Amino acid sequence: MPFTTGPGVWKIAALPWLSWMPFAEWLRGPLRPLVEETLRDTQFRSSFTQPRTGDGLNLCGQRGALPPHTRAAFVWATRIPNTAAPEIQIQDANYIPSTQNTAVPVEVPAAQWKYLQRTRAWALESADGHKIPVKVIKLGNQKSIEIDLQKTAVAAADYRLTGFWDWQHFEAKGEIHVRPLSDFRDAKLESSSQNRLLAHAGKIPVTLAGSDFQFTTKVEVQKVGDEFATPEAVPFLLPKGLRLGPQASMDVQIDTAKLEPGGYKFLVSQGDAKSHPVNVQVLPDPPKIVNLPILINQGMSTQHYVLKGPENMRLAIFQFVVFQPSDISILTRRNRLQRCTESK
Repeated sequence: MPFTTGPGVWKIAALPWLSWMPFAEWLRGPLRPLVEETLRDTQFRSSFTQPRTGDGLNLCGQRGALPPHTRAAFVWATRIPNTAAPEIQIQDANYIPSTQNTAVPVEVPAAQWKYLQRTRAWALESADGHKIPVKVIKLGNQKSIEIDLQKTAVAAADYRLTGFWDWQHFEAKGEIHVRPLSDFRDAKLESSSQNRLLAHAGKIPVTLAGSDFQFTTKVEVQKVGDEFATPEAVPFLLPKGLRLGPQASMDVQIDTAKLEPGGYKFLVSQGDAKSHPVNVQVLPDPPKIVNLPILINQGMSTQHYVLKGPENMRLAIFQFVVFQPSDISILTRRNRLQRCTESK
């Protein structure tokens, strides 16, 4: 069972820089009298270790009763890697969200990659030298390492990834950039995209902007105010790519072929699987006027025209249509066009 060592309990392990046989010869040599005196009334017990958070170990062994005036010495073995410290090169997708597990691609020589899991005491080291212990797992099928920040408070900053190989400290090449997940409170559809978002128009590319989209993993669209509507996944494209640095916009393709005019929302998800709504409007088809262009005679202050269109044409009220050198206001379907004198 695991226990914490204290007074009267000894821990003995093979020293990392000595093989066991030379060490045994050393104990039988000049230090033998000292060793015998020191270990008198000592009972040796085998044990094994389990790693703890940071650089600690849990020692597991028998805790039975000892004879009077006898103390226990627990002995365990430590496996020493028969290779140099790994040379880790962190690849491009090195922006990771705080409070999440993230796989970071790395480049490591094949011989060192095989034993990379033996690295201990992983940490993120800031520019001022402050070290934050983190859990790192080797993902053998992806040639990546997983950095776990779920239970570790790490501020948004740039860090170096460090560890211990045996008792040797080493540092990976490249940086790890920790950034917070976006809340998308200021995200919105660009005005030019909103004008293109027409009902029954087919596949339309639009652009969302106003936030950092680099950690986006899924985008869905759902009708607002319809309790029976289910979100439907839509394709999206990041300017740089997933976790390749801050990205202030994101392209989304939405198929409006079966969408009716009205309010909808994009549901943007990140690694935390939470959906963040971004409201948009799917616009009705614009009115179609078939008797254009309209000719306006100069020299007349008021002229009457009839605008012709389909029977089901929606009546639109135009605020203004710019003509040079004057502005024309179209008010109704049977409109009176009033030429406005240009102010000087």
